[in-house]
Parts: sequence; C-alpha cells; structure tokens
Amino acid sequence: MKESKLKISWEKGIKIEPLNLWLDPLSRQPLAVVSHAHSDHVRRHHHAIMTPPTHILIDDNLRPEQATLLSYEKELEMENYSLRLIPSGHILGSAQVEIVTEYAHVLYTGDIRLKQWDGTQTYIPQADILIIEATYGIPRYSFPDPKLVLEQIYDFCRKSIKNGYTPALLAYAMGKAQELMKSLSPVGLRLALDSKSAAIAEKYRMLGVDIPDFIRLSNGLEGDEIVICAPSSRHELKQLKRVVAAVVSGWGLEKYGYDPLVRAFFPLSDHCDYQDLLEVVKQSGASTIYVTHGFAKEFASDLVNRGFNAVALC
Repeated sequence: MKESKLKISWEKGIKIEPLNLWLDPLSRQPLAVVSHAHSDHVRRHHHAIMTPPTHILIDDNLRPEQATLLSYEKELEMENYSLRLIPSGHILGSAQVEIVTEYAHVLYTGDIRLKQWDGTQTYIPQADILIIEATYGIPRYSFPDPKLVLEQIYDFCRKSIKNGYTPALLAYAMGKAQELMKSLSPVGLRLALDSKSAAIAEKYRMLGVDIPDFIRLSNGLEGDEIVICAPSSRHELKQLKRVVAAVVSGWGLEKYGYDPLVRAFFPLSDHCDYQDLLEVVKQSGASTIYVTHGFAKEFASDLVNRGFNAVALC
C-alpha cells in the first residue's frame, strides 16, 4: 500500500517520515505543528505551524522562534505535502491537522471534542491514516449530557451561596474556565477569577471572544460571587473564610479530591469520551489508526478487537 511509505513513530512526540514533520513534540524541533496552546503540547520550537489564536495564547517563554500562522481551512503547500488546520472543538484555536501526501491522507486529531456543550459537533475529515488521542479511551469514561451537568453546577452554586458559602469551581485556566464563564453568566451568577484564569480571559477578549464581566479574586470579593479557579491556583482560595469547592473535569467521574474543600465533582470535559472516540474513528473512515496519550494501549487493543488496523504509539 502507498500509505506504508509513511513512517509514523513516537519520539517524545509524533514524527512523520519522510516529511521531517513533528506533531506536538515534547522536545524542541526544527519544524513542528502545535495543535493548541495547552503547555503539555507546546515547546519552544525553531519553527512551528499553528492557528493565530494558539500563537497568542501560548506562554511567552514557549512561543516558537519562527511561526507560520495558519487560519482554519487554509491550505499550506510544503515541498512534498500540503497541510490544513481544522477545528478540533477542544479550546480556542485548537486544531486537527490534515496532511495530504502522494502516499496517503493523514489526519491527526490533537486533543479533540466531538460534541460541544451547546450540542454542535466537530467536523471529522476523511483520511487513510488517523492519529487519535485517547485521553478517555476506555468504556468507563462515558460523560453525561453537558446540559444536565451544567444544571447541577448551577444548583451547587446557588445552594452554596444560600447557605453562606462561596462556591469555587476548580477548572483548567485555559478553555474550561472561559466556557464555564459563558455558561454561568446568563443565569445571573457573578464571577470572580484566579490570576491565571483572569489572564487567559483577557487574551480571549483580545481575540474577539465575548467574555462576561468578572472581578479578580486577588482584589477580594464584592458579594455573592462564584469563583472559577485553576487547580494549580487553589492557594488563592485561602483568603476566603467560608468556601466550598467542586472539581469540574472529565476526571470528575473518578471523584478524586484535591483537599477537604472539595465537596462535589462534575464530569464536564473538553475531550471526547470513549463512545465519541469510537465515533471519530468511524467518521474518519481510516484504514490505519495510531493511538496516543491517555489510554492509548487499551483503546488500540479495543480497535483491533473491532477489526481495525490499530497500534498504540505511546
């Protein structure tokens, strides 16, 4: 098969030969595609291809020396392949990477979410080779309807305030925090953000996203606010006298706790769950599948049992 002329391997990142192209490598490379701005996918490469929002959202110390900023759906012609970035539904600026060569049509999902909280779906292009992340790639991870989870979050916040407590939602500063802000604001709940989440919210505004008003937690609360706080910034909650926290994450299905403040767990994710990962595979129509991240070995084995040609890269 022609596609066998492409060699896809894992060397602290996904490497495609003979293209000399890396996808989200974990070490500095001459040429790499960065799928989105979360720090576990970014290094200070010599030259990187990414969307304009990703370039702005990346921490200054991780920004590449040179960058090709590629808007969604625009085609970039390279020496022996073409490349296109397509929305992945994960965070602002996140992208699937479509690579067309004379040998095969390759699709890398990056971190992907098939179904958005508002019910819209991410488009999955057809491909010969699919490289898919499997953060939640086992059957145990089946997420409930986001609308129901958001109602539970509203209820938690309202009851906490009624009982004289400040509710704090522990959520990732980039992506999850801003989605929560947009979801909570229409129901009349005032917002306070930790320093990390506030800095990202300002970048979202600079990129044209309609972000609700908020105050900074570091300046103190004004009344009955809901705090949205990155887990790594929960030390900022120490200034609050009466606070109850809730974890907002796909890992909330496991009900693990950060500290005694945590009273609730809400499985709201910006990744595919197990069933949606299977749906991405189906929609891609790929004949060869490489699996990365999370439960890569388990998901690849599952696909093999379902009759797919699949292998775990890491």
